[in-house]
This record gives sequence, C-alpha cells and structure tokens, in this order.
Amino acid sequence: MNKQIFNKINMEYEKRQKESLYNYLDSKKALYSKIPEIEEIDFKIKKTGINLNRFIILGMEDKKVELLDQIHSLKYKKNLILKSSNYPLEALQRKFVCTACNDTGFINIGNRTKKCSCYEQLIISYLYEQSNLNLTEIENFDSFDESLYSDSIITNDKSIKKCTPRENILSVRDSVKKFISNFDNPSDKNLFFTGATGVGKTFMCSCVAFELLNMGRTVLYQSAPSLFDILNDYKFKNFKDNTYKNSKFNDIMYSNIFNVELLIIDDLGTEFKSASRYSDLLNVLNTRSSNNTDTKIKKTVISTNLNTKQLYDYYDERTASRVIGDYNIYKFFGDDLRKMKRLRNSLSQNELRTS
Repeated sequence: MNKQIFNKINMEYEKRQKESLYNYLDSKKALYSKIPEIEEIDFKIKKTGINLNRFIILGMEDKKVELLDQIHSLKYKKNLILKSSNYPLEALQRKFVCTACNDTGFINIGNRTKKCSCYEQLIISYLYEQSNLNLTEIENFDSFDESLYSDSIITNDKSIKKCTPRENILSVRDSVKKFISNFDNPSDKNLFFTGATGVGKTFMCSCVAFELLNMGRTVLYQSAPSLFDILNDYKFKNFKDNTYKNSKFNDIMYSNIFNVELLIIDDLGTEFKSASRYSDLLNVLNTRSSNNTDTKIKKTVISTNLNTKQLYDYYDERTASRVIGDYNIYKFFGDDLRKMKRLRNSLSQNELRTS
C-alpha cells in the first residue's frame, strides 16, 4: 500500500481513539461531579484490582478469591447507585465508530489477526477519493422526501406502469430496503435503476451505500467513466512509464472492483465508447456473479439513463442478457427532483418576503 495512504489511515484511527477517550473521560468527569460516591467506588475498584494482580503473581489463591468478591460487590453497589439516579450504564462505556474492532482497524479470529472491514473501507475511500460516498451523510433514507414526487398518473408515456411517481418511488424504496436486509442471501438479485436524469436514481444508490456502510460492509461507488478508466489503465499499464508500472495502485483499484462486497456503478452508458467496453463490463458482471456465494457476498447496483431496449443497442446481447437475468429492474420516473427542490425553495423565500 502507498505509504501516504497508510499514514492517513493510521492517523484516522489515532484520531478516532483520541476522540473516544476524550469523550469517555468527559462523561466520567461529569458523572463524578454529579455523584461523588461513584468516584470513590471507582478508586476502590482500581486499588483492589492492583492488589489482585499482585496476589495472582504471588500465587495466593485465597486472597485472589477474596479480592474478586470485593470487586464484584463494589461494581454491584455502583450499578445500584447509577440505577437509582436514573443514570444510563452505557453512558460510562467508551463509544467507537466501529464496534467490531473498537477503532483499532483489526479484529482477532481464532489465532489470527485480520483487517477489519472498516480498515478495508478506508483503503477504498482513500484510493478512489470517493466524493459520492461523502454524499451518503445527507442523501440517505432519513432525508428521503416522497412529497417531491407527483401523485398524478403520467398518461403520455406508455412505457410507464399505471401508478403515480410517488407510488412508484415508495415501492422502489421498499424493494431496496428488502435488498439491504437480505444482503447476505447470494440468491437475491442485484439492483438495476433506470430512468431519466434527476428522478432519484443516484439518491437511491446513496441510500444503499449508507445503509451497508453502517452494517460494516465494504462499498465501492464509481461513475461508469471512472470505472472503465481503471479497467483500461490496468490492461494497458505495461505500456506506461516505469513509475506507473512499479505502482501497486492500479492493481489494488482493479482488484477492488471484483472483490468489494457492494459495487455501485452510477451513470452506466456515459463512459467513452470503445470496442472493449462490452467485454470489460461483461467480465466485471460475470466475475462478481460467480464469486457471489454464501461465504463471500458480491452484490452490484447499477444506475443508468438507458432503458432495457437501449441496453441491448448500446452493449452486446450477452451483456444485456446478464443484466436482465441477474438484476431486479426498477424504473424511476417523474419530475426532475432538482428543479422541484429549487421551485420549492423559491416559493418558500417568496412566502417569507410577503409575510
């Protein structure tokens, strides 16, 4: 791994550890100020623990049992006081960004240590500098606004099913939530979002990314042009200069496309038109599909302005058939949400001026 990225990751974990410790100490200080007796009990527990370690080293088993009983009694008394004061016990526990590794970046499995999924995700985020993943903090189900979608049936487009844009997006949202909750089921199909620009496809991709990141899954979110650039660079790297050839960046970035737990390809069809894009995309889809097993989940979400007919025209039949067979297809339709938001903001400002 590049030394600069390695240092960034180490600094991130150091920052998380410090913030966790400072917050914990602040909480303890506030508690001691509110209930001084707790500080006295904690001091006794600490002092008894030191004596316990000394007697364990000396092999004095009778003293060991006695001190363990004392510690148990002190903790029991402490919990009773906290409970009677309506003070939550979890308030005295250190809080971590990742509870799997307690913000160390590593977890122990049996006799071996491995990188936590949060460490793998930091590598992915730093490697690709994924601005789209930053959007997940504001574009997620908590900010989902169904009122932006019309509740009138669209009659001038025969390709749209007979339901309102609002009814449709609520149905899509429910299906996407099922995909997330059933993520560990390899037989569940991937997601394919199709529709015009501005109808919520990228927003829904962001919702999926946000939920799975919170579940501790690794997520790679790439626009189609960026994805194909990585694939092309990997194929032609031997023709680059020596600095490029000796770098492991491209190998890692290429490998992640196939191995990350969730791959999101946004704006498929906007990539540069090349003869190899058919085989490149098919290779990605086929490899991820074949590697999607009970022990190694590999799911993919695709968003595009292309409909299924255009997919056959734009790519070859094998690629389109792979999508049709392995993906649940959801059509997005309605007004441009960005225009709707601007209109709503404009109306709100006018109301403020006239009030």
